[in-house]
Amino acid sequence: MRRQNGKSYDRIVAIDPDTKRPGYSVFNRGKLEEHGIIPYRNGPATMRDAFPWFMDTLAERADALIIEDQFIPPGKTERAKSIISLAVSRGKLEIFFEMKRVRICRVMGYRWQNEVLTSGRGRGKRSLKRSDAKAASIRVASEIAGTEIKNPDVADAICIGSFFARLYSIHGNLAFDIASDTKKREKRIRVIKRAR
Repeated sequence: MRRQNGKSYDRIVAIDPDTKRPGYSVFNRGKLEEHGIIPYRNGPATMRDAFPWFMDTLAERADALIIEDQFIPPGKTERAKSIISLAVSRGKLEIFFEMKRVRICRVMGYRWQNEVLTSGRGRGKRSLKRSDAKAASIRVASEIAGTEIKNPDVADAICIGSFFARLYSIHGNLAFDIASDTKKREKRIRVIKRAR
């Protein structure tokens, strides 16, 4: 991986947040090293049982955390409860990495899906139906891992990690801004402030 400004992000942990069993992957210098499901015995509501595992296994060894950001569909109030649960789960996951001063990058699903699942041919924020995206993610992740991946959350985590590892190998530290659409977010904030 390219080193810029004295900091190299060789070891990337990617997580696909889920309220029950989040998937994770670890990439080291662009190669998939490990993948699986975060081991909660009592569910992520407390996460107490997963704390030592996080601190000793993932956060301790990570240079960067790449985590899927929440897509909030406009006008879909019937999904509010699950969206709130996912946001809480994501926040708890990020805390473990913040405590170890690991750099965090949130990536919208459409960003990595358009690049990894449709080979850059996807347009817009939802180029694949959810069921098609899950099937494609499992297929692509299985190719990357060299073994059959059955869990869609693990497959998504592998694809997210692969997406960022490729960006980082090309763009170095700029990959954080590119992956998270930082410029688009800043532009939206300026437009909202002007509208007030």
